[in-house]
Amino acid sequence: AAVPPAEAEPWLPSGAAKVAAGLWASLVLAFALGVLESWVASGGGELCRTTDVACWARVDFSRPEFLIMQPGGQVTLLGFLMLCAIVLLTPLCGQGFMTFAAVLAFDAYLLCLPLLPARTVDLAKGFAQHNLGLDDGVLGWLNSGEAMGCMALVCYPVFARLQLATGPSSEPSALCRALVLGSSALFWGWLISTGHCVRNGPLLGDAIFVACLASMIAYVTLQLRRGVGQRRHLQACLVGLVLSAWATLLLDAHSAWRPAAGGAALAKYYAQCAGLVALSWVAVMRNVHAEGTWEPVRVARPCSGSTWAHGYAPMQSETGDACGKPKVDQAWYMYWDLSGAILPIAVMLSMPWQAQVGFAQFPPLMPYDFPKDGVVFKPSLSGYIDAPEGMAMFAAAMSCVFVNFWRYLDKEILHASTLQLTMDSTVNPNAPDRSWHNRVHLPGRFCFLVYTQMFFGLFMVMTYSWQPLPHTYLTALFGGCAATLIVWVMCADKRLRSTWLMPGLFAAAMSMFVVVLSVNQIYGGSARLPEYLIVPYPGSPTDDNLFWLCETTSLSLTCLIAPVANILVERQGSRDNLVDSKA
Repeated sequence: AAVPPAEAEPWLPSGAAKVAAGLWASLVLAFALGVLESWVASGGGELCRTTDVACWARVDFSRPEFLIMQPGGQVTLLGFLMLCAIVLLTPLCGQGFMTFAAVLAFDAYLLCLPLLPARTVDLAKGFAQHNLGLDDGVLGWLNSGEAMGCMALVCYPVFARLQLATGPSSEPSALCRALVLGSSALFWGWLISTGHCVRNGPLLGDAIFVACLASMIAYVTLQLRRGVGQRRHLQACLVGLVLSAWATLLLDAHSAWRPAAGGAALAKYYAQCAGLVALSWVAVMRNVHAEGTWEPVRVARPCSGSTWAHGYAPMQSETGDACGKPKVDQAWYMYWDLSGAILPIAVMLSMPWQAQVGFAQFPPLMPYDFPKDGVVFKPSLSGYIDAPEGMAMFAAAMSCVFVNFWRYLDKEILHASTLQLTMDSTVNPNAPDRSWHNRVHLPGRFCFLVYTQMFFGLFMVMTYSWQPLPHTYLTALFGGCAATLIVWVMCADKRLRSTWLMPGLFAAAMSMFVVVLSVNQIYGGSARLPEYLIVPYPGSPTDDNLFWLCETTSLSLTCLIAPVANILVERQGSRDNLVDSKA
C-alpha cells in the first residue's frame, strides 16, 4: 500500500471498495497459503531451470502445493499474476484500508521474519547464518538483498506518510519537521549499516537505531506537550519507543546475553521490533485519526493562514503573525527538491565505487542453476543492488523520489479542493464535485503512483539471482507504470507543459529505457557485451559498463521529473500569491 492523499475524495462507491478489499485480502491469503504449502512440500517436485519459460508458466493442478511456488523456490506465473492482481487492487480498496494495510504489512514482516522456515535461505540469509555469531538484532536477519528489498517495500508507505504528515501545510513547527526528517534519515542509515554490523559487530548499528528512536521520542514528546488530541495512542507509542531504546542499550551492555541460545537470542530482535512497530503507528496516526482532534484542518475563512483543530494549540511563533500569513518553510521544500534530484543520481553513479569497497555486489550474483564455469562481467543495477547495503542505499535514495511525487499530488489535490470550494460557495454551497479533473485525473494519477511504487518495491524484492523471470517482467511493469504516470501528470497539468523541460526529460528517459530493453533482449544471455559496445567507467571493476550506464541514465532522468514538477508548481504558486497581494 502507498500514501493516499488526505484530501482526495473516493472515486469508487463504498460497496465497490469493500468488494475490492475483500478480493485483495483473499488473494493475499491464497498467495501466502500457496507459498507455505510449497515450503512444506520441499521434495517430490520436478526441478526446472529458473529461466525456463515453459516450466515457469505451466499449471499442474495435480500438484496444488506447487501452483504458486516451484520446488526450487521460484514463483510461478500464476503466483506472479496473483501478485500483480494484488497490486492493481490496492488503490481501489479505500484510503482507510490502505492505511491499515501499510502499517500491518510493516509490522507483520518484522514480527514474522525469524519464523520463516530454514528452507527459505534465499529470502532470509540472515536466518541461516544467525548461529555463526552475527548480530541478533533486526539487522542480523536482513543480511541478503531479497530480505532488505522486502524491508524497503514495506517501509516506503509508512515513512512517506510520516514525512508528508509533517509538511509545512500540516505541521507548523520547524523543529518537529527536523526531528522527523532526522529520524527517517537515521533509519535508512541504520539499514545501510547492515554489512558493517554483520562483519564487525552490532554497536554501530545499534547506536544509529537508538538515535533514530531518540529523535522520534523527542517528536512525540513535543506533540504531547503542545496538547494534541489522541493522547492515549501517542503515549502508548512513546512507551514502546522508550522501552525499545533502553532495551537495546541494556542488551548491548550485557554482552553475556548475546550468545544465548533459544528464545533469549531473539530478545534484542523483538525489543527493536517493538520500537519499529511503535514508530509505524506514529507515522499513520494522522491518517487513522484524520477526523479527530490531532489533525490540523483548514477552513474556508482562515486566520493566521490556517485555523487548527481544537486542542492542537500552535504557538504564535509557529504560525506567524496573529492575523497574517503563515511562515513558509522554504528549507523543507528545498530539502526534498534537492534530495530527490541529487541522492538517486549520486547513488547510482557511484555504484562501481561502492562495489570496490563492498557496498554493492560485483560480480553480479546469478541464479543457482547458472553454469558454474561462467563468470558474468556485465554489471547492471539489478546486480549491484543484490548486496544488502547496496539495496538499502538504493532504496533510501529512491524513497526521496516517491515522496516528491506524493508532494506534487498533495499540491494538486489542495489546489483542486480550493478551486472547488470557491466555485461551490459562490454557486451552490451543497453542489457536488463534478469536475473532470477531480473525478478522473486525480484518481488516475494516484493509482498509477501506487502501482509505480509497489512494482518498484517488488522489483527489489525479487532480485535477478533469486527470481530471474519475475524480476525481468517487474522491471517492464515498473517502467510502464512510471511512464503512464508521467504522461498523465503532464496531460492533466498545463503548468508542466509550459516549458520544454518536462517533455524533454520524459522523452530522453523513455529513449534510454527503450535502449535498455533492446540491449537486454539481444544480449541478455551473454556474460559480456561485444567489443564494439565496451564502455569503460572511472573506478569500475570492469570495462563493460554500457548496459548499466543506460539503466542509470534512464532512471536518473525519471528521478528528475518529480522535483522539476514541484519547482514549477511552487514557482507558479509564488507568482499567484504575488498577484493576489498586489490586488
